[in-house]
Amino acid sequence: GYDIAADYDLTVRFLMHTSNVHYCAFPICLFEKGGISQKNVTQARREQFTIRKKLKIVTPFQNKWISLRQYGASSLKRLAPALYWALRRRV
Repeated sequence: GYDIAADYDLTVRFLMHTSNVHYCAFPICLFEKGGISQKNVTQARREQFTIRKKLKIVTPFQNKWISLRQYGASSLKRLAPALYWALRRRV
């Protein structure tokens, strides 16, 4: 099992078995700050990487690229939060 990313695993598995997915432009679930995935970011990202690899939902290159982007975003958020949030608002 996964200590942190079990919800990620469940969501991916669910999405793999449906062809009827709709995009919502608004949040349907809000999480409190300071949860376990925020306290253990490295472990959470490692578990997500393993899940993507195990379920073969992306290529190995894509999986590494996703992890690199996540690491870059979390580093930027920690080192330059104002820049991070300015960039997030543009996306």
